[in-house]
Amino acid sequence: MYRTIFENTGTATIISEADTTIALANSHFQRLSGYSRKELQEKKSWTEFIARVDLEKMLHYHSVRRTNPTGAPKNYEIKFVDRHGNVRDIFITVDVIPGTKKSVLSFMDITELKEAEREVRELNEELEKRVRERTA
Repeated sequence: MYRTIFENTGTATIISEADTTIALANSHFQRLSGYSRKELQEKKSWTEFIARVDLEKMLHYHSVRRTNPTGAPKNYEIKFVDRHGNVRDIFITVDVIPGTKKSVLSFMDITELKEAEREVRELNEELEKRVRERTA
């Protein structure tokens, strides 16, 4: 039952050991990362997929959660780097599994949303520029 839930959450999801080793990875995470389950589980750390700009923050949150589970945010945005070096915008949800030192991490790819937001922002800036030019 839990394997079915894990596989069908709709997002890339992993279970991480306290040392950041990936214990379990679902098929969505395999697609996102570019690695097979065999290459991921018990062999890779989730830290290998986090862009340098976000890694220190995530490691800090990871450490804080071990002593104070409510002391770090559960949701935030990060940059994710796949096997081929492609960078994706990710909305991540992280929590410690009660009674363990393991964490569950869920990675929602919001790259297309972020690109659309940038495009809208650029179009608005262009529109504002044209309005200023016409009124000047």
